[in-house]
Amino acid sequence: MKNLFLILFCFLGASAFAQEEKVPVYFYPENNYILFLDAQGEKRQIAEVPRSFRYAADSESAKYAHAGSLEVVQQGEEFHISYSNSDAIFYLYSADEGKTWKQKQIDHIDNYTLKKYNYETGENLGISPDQKWMGLLHGCCLAVDEKGNPHIAYAISGGNYHYDAFLLYATKKNGKWSTEKVLTKEGFPKKYLGFVGIDVYPDGTPVIAVHSHEKVMTYRHYCHLLTKQGGRWKRIHSFNRNTGSLTMNVLLDGKERIHVIANTNDSLVHWVSNDKGRKWRESLLLKGMARSNSVLDKDGNIHLAGTNYLDGIYYGFWNGKWNIKKLEARPQMCHAGMVLSPKGKPHLSFFTEYHHPAEIKVYTPDDKGSWSFEVPIINE
Repeated sequence: MKNLFLILFCFLGASAFAQEEKVPVYFYPENNYILFLDAQGEKRQIAEVPRSFRYAADSESAKYAHAGSLEVVQQGEEFHISYSNSDAIFYLYSADEGKTWKQKQIDHIDNYTLKKYNYETGENLGISPDQKWMGLLHGCCLAVDEKGNPHIAYAISGGNYHYDAFLLYATKKNGKWSTEKVLTKEGFPKKYLGFVGIDVYPDGTPVIAVHSHEKVMTYRHYCHLLTKQGGRWKRIHSFNRNTGSLTMNVLLDGKERIHVIANTNDSLVHWVSNDKGRKWRESLLLKGMARSNSVLDKDGNIHLAGTNYLDGIYYGFWNGKWNIKKLEARPQMCHAGMVLSPKGKPHLSFFTEYHHPAEIKVYTPDDKGSWSFEVPIINE
């Protein structure tokens, strides 16, 4: 199972805004660096980040070259990247198509303490110096509003069911960063937080989804949907479901609909609300645990890329109803990324390191809807 939590690979088309036919480029973490891979397969370093003690040379995870959770958002010639090495959260920004970069550490795990609880009774055992992870196991999610302000959601947990956990939110406005705990100052006592998703309305109002579960006498799972209004966090809705999620996507379209795509009961499902979260409609997308990455086009349609154990690599499109295409069978799940060209053409990337050497594959459809590789496999 540890392979399932190692990295979240994200990709983006640096030149998609300029020339639709040009092959997208990729950003990905490797050892102490974040790398840029161009269309010709040439790599260059864009940032250096400390390597977590989790990936120290003598650690169990040291054999894995890629160690981080990374997400990218593109607006015109601007790139925004959120990154976690499990010890800290970083933000990277480029205003010139990735030629130059600014980097800032947003938060650090040492800013927080976690209480530990008795596994069966729930008794408070006091502050624990034991394991705690920031962002890496849970994703480090990023959205950018119309003014170009970044919004980052991430979690800190103790690694199992008998610790505290915090859902955290950081944003930059008027040139200054602020960080806060979501919902309550106490966070999520006796809970473990799984994957996180975030999107923002045009005015910058965030909507965050997070999977939580606890195992103190009972075993409960929830998908919480939260927003901030009037300076206070409120819970929009909680899905009391077995959302043991490898995926948590939140999408806010131009018709004031809220979309949540997540795993539940060993299936990938899509929840949509037309009334800001009071009523929900559910659609089953795929059987089996799945990873996915989704984007909205200018018309409010959803493009979905991902992999699961049963069907391998897939592409989904939603315009009121779903159409799922299976592209390639895979023996293991891999990490999916997607970007749309200015004309709405999807470019899908898939990354795996379950079978070394690591692979990066890119798919694109032709005018008739047939899918093919854009570039050959790139071995690390």
